[in-house]
Amino acid sequence: MRKRTKPRTVDLYEVFNAVLYLLKSGCQWRMLPEGFPNWVTVYAYFAKWNAPNMDGMSVLERALKISWRGPHQAEAQRHDQLLDR
Repeated sequence: MRKRTKPRTVDLYEVFNAVLYLLKSGCQWRMLPEGFPNWVTVYAYFAKWNAPNMDGMSVLERALKISWRGPHQAEAQRHDQLLDR
């Protein structure tokens, strides 16, 4: 039997942006600006994303590491840089 779930009413991208805002600014949960989703919703997703999995790293940590790596270079660009040296 298929599990029926309620459609999501909040944009996860906006929730992620709210979490980034909170981490960067250090403000309180209840002081989240109006442009973001409700603080209770953001906190619920933060708690879910911050829970460590079997390897000890949370989903939030992985997302932050991927987003802060910087611009990615194509393999052809790296090859050209090696040839220029």
